[in-house]
Amino acid sequence: MAKCKICGGYTKYTNGYCLKCYKIKEEMKKTPLIKNITKKEEKARAKATPQARKIHDALRTKEVPSFLELWDKHKHIDVAIPKYGINIEVDGEYHNTRPKQALADLKRTYYSYKKGFFTLRIPNSLVEKHFEECVDLIIEIVNLNKNKE
Repeated sequence: MAKCKICGGYTKYTNGYCLKCYKIKEEMKKTPLIKNITKKEEKARAKATPQARKIHDALRTKEVPSFLELWDKHKHIDVAIPKYGINIEVDGEYHNTRPKQALADLKRTYYSYKKGFFTLRIPNSLVEKHFEECVDLIIEIVNLNKNKE
């Protein structure tokens, strides 16, 4: 079996991509601002959840400089806007229903805040049911941070 060109996982396909990365690559062709993407960005897209990719793509479309799966030397941030000190974590139900996970998330938020980063925690259900309003509010928060500069 060959290795996937993006994630390094094994693939049985002759095109050089595993099924997940192939679908992501096809999805990128449909997104106008996600052309001429680097290998590093391709790998980040492969790791990100569909909801995080959706938020990231919408922010990039509105010219907000965001990054997927950015590593801050302790953890991967789902969507990061480092220029304005904003981290966005897109969480599934597990993060709200498991006390241990919720406490771990709160600690991550605390340590990011100590470094000067504000963390937004957005549930998947909000992305799925109120996407446009969610993105508009994120942009409002970004604009508030722009004004602090």
